[in-house]
Amino acid sequence: MFKPYCACTGVGSFPHLDAHSPTRLILNNCPEIPFWPQLPQVSYLEDMLMQYTEKMPGIRVNEEKKEAYFLRPEKAVEEIESFYLNFSDGNLDWFELSENRASAFNVFLQEVKKKNPILLKGQVCGPITLGGSLKTEDNIPAIYDENYRDIITKYLGMNAKWQEEKFKEIFPDVPTLIFFDEPLLSTYGSVCMNLGKDEIVEILNDCMSHISGLKGIHICGGCDWSMIMDTVVNVIHFDAYSHLQNFLNYSRETQRFLDKGGIISWGIVPSGAQTDRIEKENTQSIISKFEECVDALSRSGSNRDLILQNSIIAPSCGLKTLTIDLTEKVMHLTKNVSNNLKERYNF
Repeated sequence: MFKPYCACTGVGSFPHLDAHSPTRLILNNCPEIPFWPQLPQVSYLEDMLMQYTEKMPGIRVNEEKKEAYFLRPEKAVEEIESFYLNFSDGNLDWFELSENRASAFNVFLQEVKKKNPILLKGQVCGPITLGGSLKTEDNIPAIYDENYRDIITKYLGMNAKWQEEKFKEIFPDVPTLIFFDEPLLSTYGSVCMNLGKDEIVEILNDCMSHISGLKGIHICGGCDWSMIMDTVVNVIHFDAYSHLQNFLNYSRETQRFLDKGGIISWGIVPSGAQTDRIEKENTQSIISKFEECVDALSRSGSNRDLILQNSIIAPSCGLKTLTIDLTEKVMHLTKNVSNNLKERYNF
């Protein structure tokens, strides 16, 4: 059973305009759990809602507004038939990320060969977030259309599997982790989310069922974590810097999650909207905050050693809105916190 022992990783997005700089930054700071960078500043097609829709049937892009929408299913019958044919044939290359949607992916694959990772991480937009954010031409979120819900779930699952296979081609014996990024799930329980708990669990499980490696989820706000822990997810990433108490509200469920081998990716290094905090924090202040998190969780009944062994250190969210200097500081902080914790606990 894989244990990360406080190794570090990141969420995905970077502010860079070239593929090599963020790739080097990642490999230098997260050599144990490296991940490929998403670069939405290079093109709006690399935005998380656009990145994974290249061949999705029925999708149309409004280039002027830089956004996408779905046709009514009856207008995209041939495209839908082609999609299901490629899905049933298991044609993974049909679900690939092309260079104009993920300009750093192949650069990462080439550069990571020079490293010795313990885990390779990829990421894909989650089905709830993509389906809840992109609408049909009738102005209805696509997740509420049964046809597109199934297509979105299968398409994203197959892209995740394609990433997993690309990693395996390079490092056949290194385990893989694919994160499903679901920021929209922070609205669960509000009027913005008209999906029930059982529906969400079913959609997530269906999407994640296509990969054989570790399955992760990233939610950068508060959430009903008991719902997430009812899924097949192995790794949970949350914003521990700003939303710790929300997570601690589910300490019993977290204890069971850890007992069955679950991993917590602590978004303990401020990022994104927390710009003012990045300037003020340092390695020791972040370590102190992390240990406060671990102590709080252990007081609720979880084994402290198990928490530490099954912890990943990471920024709280993506870095696309930061300056290059702040991005580098976040990555260096993440690395330093991880290294210090591993030394402190003899990992």
